[in-house]
Amino acid sequence: MEKKLYNHTELKIQGALDLIHSGKIKEGIDMLIEVYKETNREDVLSFIMQYAPERLHEATGEEYAITSAMYFADNKRYNLCMKILEDLQDDLATEARINCFLKANEINLAWAEAQKLNDPSTRKVGEGIIYSWLGKKDEAEKLFREAMELNPKNQEALINLAVMEIERGNYKESLNLLNDVEVIPDEIALELCDKLNDGISLQK
Repeated sequence: MEKKLYNHTELKIQGALDLIHSGKIKEGIDMLIEVYKETNREDVLSFIMQYAPERLHEATGEEYAITSAMYFADNKRYNLCMKILEDLQDDLATEARINCFLKANEINLAWAEAQKLNDPSTRKVGEGIIYSWLGKKDEAEKLFREAMELNPKNQEALINLAVMEIERGNYKESLNLLNDVEVIPDEIALELCDKLNDGISLQK
């Protein structure tokens, strides 16, 4: 039974690729997405990425697609990053595009993208991230704090302010800010743990 299922899956994959190669890309990708949702096979995901990266989120969900896009941005594959994000229009995807543009050193495009953020508090954070990238820390902090005034629970604003406090060596203040963060990013948690393990006092 398991062998028959395997053969059936292989036939569907080959059928999807035949459709793509004959120019029926949408139909082929539809089949590949269906197969991936049934099997979670990485080779199927690779085919989707190869032929229609803008539809990755349909197979995996938005969070995975955005994480993948940022991975490619970190590896300087900016066009692929933007292609994955192409059909995603919410604020989370817009923030990802801002970061992709910054990594590509396209500052003007990043700024234009920040203006598309729907939530005023989130827009302040987007602008703050750009200023921080440019090394204008005072302007960035001002925007992050303005974002907090608009929405005291803005997670991105809290995290960015906490990072600034870590950079200043104000570890206690960074912890106070992170108390209100629902999920602390791994890299921040690790950095604070390293400081504690090094015996640096958080009384500062």
